[in-house]
Amino acid sequence: YNKKIQKSASVRKASKIKVSGSDVPFVMVGFDGLSKRYGVDEGLMEGLAMLGVSQPTPVQMQTIPALIEDRNVLVTAPTGTGKTLSYLLPIIHNIIKKRK
Repeated sequence: YNKKIQKSASVRKASKIKVSGSDVPFVMVGFDGLSKRYGVDEGLMEGLAMLGVSQPTPVQMQTIPALIEDRNVLVTAPTGTGKTLSYLLPIIHNIIKKRK
């Protein structure tokens, strides 16, 4: 557990991710972890790959896990940093999960 916290802290620092609050979700360093950790649909992951989305941006690294874990988030980042995908992927994940 402490190693995961240390790794998240170093990834946040390197990626210039600033967070506040308590019990902040771990940082997602790759999209592959979404299926393993959160059960995100493989078809959704394949769709991202087909679109050429292979590595999460810093915004996506922290925002996607937080939203999948049903947290409140406030994100500020320049245009083109991946905010839209950060919000849409968890929404689509929840829709697919409810249909199953």
